[in-house]
Order: sequence, then structure tokens, then C-alpha cells
Amino acid sequence: MPRISGIDIPPDKKIRISLRYIYGVGPTNAVAILKEAGIDPERRAKELSEEELAKIIGSDPAFAKCMATKLYTYALGRGLELSDPNHMDVPALAAVSSAFATKGLKFQDLVAGIVSSPTFLNRRGDGG
Repeated sequence: MPRISGIDIPPDKKIRISLRYIYGVGPTNAVAILKEAGIDPERRAKELSEEELAKIIGSDPAFAKCMATKLYTYALGRGLELSDPNHMDVPALAAVSSAFATKGLKFQDLVAGIVSSPTFLNRRGDGG
């Protein structure tokens, strides 16, 4: 069963229908996402390859920022300070998510960007 954004989508339905099982994706959004990804909306979800599923996920402009934010938070072991624009988390996260998006959404690029960021390099240890 194909899985997108943590949701198992119905494999036997057309992909334009299956995408609607994801919260916030309606008929218009589903067709727009598929058009941007270059996928025929009439194909069945089970017929899609891993590369095509990745295109669907990657066609969402918020994906890179969301993925970078989640992994960055995990890597730092604390929440991010995004409410204060002068805090070093803001430009560091923007740089990491931008690089992740422009380099083709490769996980290794995301990890490399995080571990080389000033916020990660200057984090405090647990004192042990």
C-alpha cells in the first residue's frame, strides 16, 4: 500500500482520488499536485513507482522546510527558537532547508547541512 505523508492511501483507487485521503488535499489540490509532478491522475495508486511517489511528496513546497525543521529539532535535542528573528536558529534553519530543496531533496544533504550548521556545532552537551 502506498504511503504519503504518513497516510496509507488506497492502492486500488485512481491516484487523484487516493490523494484526497491526506488531510488538506481536495480534488483541486490533488490534480494540481499530480500535474506538477508529471503524473497521470487516472493511474491507480498501486501502479506508481517509488520515484513517482517521491515526486508527489517533493512537489509540495512546504516539504523541505517541514522535513528540515523536524530533523533539526531532533538533532539539537530541543525546540527551535523561531519566534525571535535574531536567534541563530532562524537563519540556520532557512539555509539548511533551502539547500535541501535545491539539491534535490536528498536526505544525506539534509543531514550534512544540519551537522555543519553553526547552531548544531555550538550546541551544548548534556554535561556527561
